[in-house]
Amino acid sequence: MMEVRERNKRILMCVLGVLVCGISVGFFKCSVFGVDPFQTFMGGLDAVAPIQFGTLYVIANLMLLSFSFLADRHYVGLATFVNLFLLGYVVQYSQAFVNWAFPNPGLLLRVVFLAIGVVVMCLASGRLLRRFVWGR
Repeated sequence: MMEVRERNKRILMCVLGVLVCGISVGFFKCSVFGVDPFQTFMGGLDAVAPIQFGTLYVIANLMLLSFSFLADRHYVGLATFVNLFLLGYVVQYSQAFVNWAFPNPGLLLRVVFLAIGVVVMCLASGRLLRRFVWGR
């Protein structure tokens, strides 16, 4: 019974982490101060591809995942697939929401978006999320 409870907590932590991380990346993209190299690559593809960012993210990551299966598949787990199918859409919709709520942000608001992105990313990858799910 304990194994099932632990597995469910791990799944919840995985999904919440990807959701919160996606929201953070959405804020980073709205700040227009830059993102990590992979998101820069995805932004470039998004500029030339005639499909939505979320779908493009899934396609690009499926192509990259095929190399992981060939090289060393023990690194591929549940979080890989949650990230693959969820993160792109969360980024797309969180960015769309922020752009809808603040259509033409000035420099000060963009700095606030950057700060929010940093804080939210820390929450996604830090102990606070772990404590929320695990209670420790």
